[in-house]
Amino acid sequence: MWCLISQNDDCLKARSGCRWAMTLLRETFSSLCGVPKGGALLSALLFRLVLFADGVALKTVDDCTWLYTVKSGVVTVSSVWPIRESMEVPEQLDGCPVVALKDSFCSGSPDLVSVKIPCTVTSIGRSAFSDCQNLKSVVMPSSVNSMGYGAFSRCPQLIDADGLTMVGDWLCGYFGTSSQLVLPGCVHKIVDYAISSATLREIEIGSELMNIGVGAFTGCSALERIDVNVENMLYASIDGVLYDKDVSVLLSCPARKRSVMIPSKVKVIAGFFDACEELAVIDVDSDNAVYKDIDGILYSKNGTKLLRCPRGKDSVSISVGTTELGEFAFADCNRLETVVVPEGVEVFESAVFSHCENLEAVFLPATLKSMSELVFDGCASLRMINVAEENQKYSSIDGVLYDRERTTLLALPPGITHYAIPSGVTSIGYPGFYHCKKLKTVAIPDSLTNIHSGAFNLCDITSIEIPDSVTSIGSYAFSN
Repeated sequence: MWCLISQNDDCLKARSGCRWAMTLLRETFSSLCGVPKGGALLSALLFRLVLFADGVALKTVDDCTWLYTVKSGVVTVSSVWPIRESMEVPEQLDGCPVVALKDSFCSGSPDLVSVKIPCTVTSIGRSAFSDCQNLKSVVMPSSVNSMGYGAFSRCPQLIDADGLTMVGDWLCGYFGTSSQLVLPGCVHKIVDYAISSATLREIEIGSELMNIGVGAFTGCSALERIDVNVENMLYASIDGVLYDKDVSVLLSCPARKRSVMIPSKVKVIAGFFDACEELAVIDVDSDNAVYKDIDGILYSKNGTKLLRCPRGKDSVSISVGTTELGEFAFADCNRLETVVVPEGVEVFESAVFSHCENLEAVFLPATLKSMSELVFDGCASLRMINVAEENQKYSSIDGVLYDRERTTLLALPPGITHYAIPSGVTSIGYPGFYHCKKLKTVAIPDSLTNIHSGAFNLCDITSIEIPDSVTSIGSYAFSN
């Protein structure tokens, strides 16, 4: 149900059952009107044409109209119009406390210079104030304990002389050029993915830091050490690697680490070293109850599941006794060219070899029984997937993966540029030709009857001739 509303309405409660989607409206009107998603003109349009849903309300306070939802007696503010030079978020709307500012709340607002956030607010959404080019002053209460990624990104007036974007006690961004960053004592919290630098080699964390966001240091491609003040109550560091205080969780390994020793008490490894391009050796204390290492590769304690091959390895030998390759086990191992999976391995979890850009050939054993989706996604050089003849679940024809009966094409290696599906094949499964960016031509035989959902998704192929024999094409089969 579409409703036209007036900017001067004091308070309108939504009572229809339709779904309200401000993000979709922003995207649509931005495209149609040719104005920025956070611009004043777009905001005006959105406040005059709103798709209502239960719980959505509008209220004008000091000549500004606030769009919000009320749930369980508390308010989440979605947007406001007009956005003035100086804004103050109200403590209450409809007698209920304002506790959250939603994603993209004021993003892209060129007029905003200062904003005051009340002490009732505990959460600020992703990109809430991003791209506010003239925002210089933010009054941020200590009550805010959750801040989304990019909440104050690309706000140049908030960046200090040291490259820090500080809002209250939150570090929202770092874009300096120094090789060392000593976090000041006023930094108590770090936003997700906040620190990005190609030159930063060392980070020193003070005693007062209480909250480090997800991926806070993954943008630091040259980082060698993260050190923590011994008086910090929540975090610790050993040999430049970041842990929680009792060393049960490995939180972050610097990107330029070449080797790491996992202590005996570690039970959880966050990210499994996915940002560590140079890491060649993972060692584990023999007393660790959860993990072990074999030839510098991380395994489960019983040695049956390969969890992570270091990205810096240029060759690999999978241990005898391995039965499972874990999710992303070899992801982004760009130095590997060939992998021979030994007999005994039965299960591939998802994305096992994803984005191994130089991987050319993979040999799969007769024992393999199960492969999750997108095992070879992004392997741009892969031209050969060979399956042992004795395998009862899978087979290969000229390096292309099929089911045992060779009637369903399961996966084309992404490095292949031209391919003719053999006669007798009746189905293209998923992933099929998914994300095969190099594929230029494909010939489909008259035996084919089914094309699975997403089978040609993210392919750059410009034309394809589908025979009349095809009776079923799944959703998004050719979507880009």
